Amino acid sequence: MKNITLTLMGLVAFSMGCKKDCDTGDGCDTGLEEADADADADADADADADLAFSMTWGADNVVAAVANGDEAGYFFGFAETGAGTTGWYGEDCMSADSICHEVIASTTLACASGIDGVLASSATLHCGVEAATSWAFWGGADFDTLVASGGNDASYFAD
Repeated sequence: MKNITLTLMGLVAFSMGCKKDCDTGDGCDTGLEEADADADADADADADADLAFSMTWGADNVVAAVANGDEAGYFFGFAETGAGTTGWYGEDCMSADSICHEVIASTTLACASGIDGVLASSATLHCGVEAATSWAFWGGADFDTLVASGGNDASYFAD
């Protein structure tokens, strides 16, 4: 038993010394790959996952999602920019009387059949008009910093 213990201790000591050589680039080959410093496997070199925003239009709902976002959450809004002046802008989250929707990780909005059915963080009039709709997310301390936008004409929200 003493011989096995010494052998194991020797292997541990050898591998620890070898690891030190590998870290300095002296050509030690342990057969183990070194861990990538970028633990989230994205294009940058940090270990944190990247912030991402998305909108998904379903058959009977719209889902807004934030991956790796701020725990305080975000507000998001829509504008039917592809329909010009006849589009629905009441959920653009830009004017004082528009309806904003809140999302922390994911929010699913049901489809409203009319303006009176639109409810903050609950129902939207933007179902079925994905191609004509622009969307934006706001965050920051006062939820007034545009952090992401997309869709038909994202420049609508830059004003």
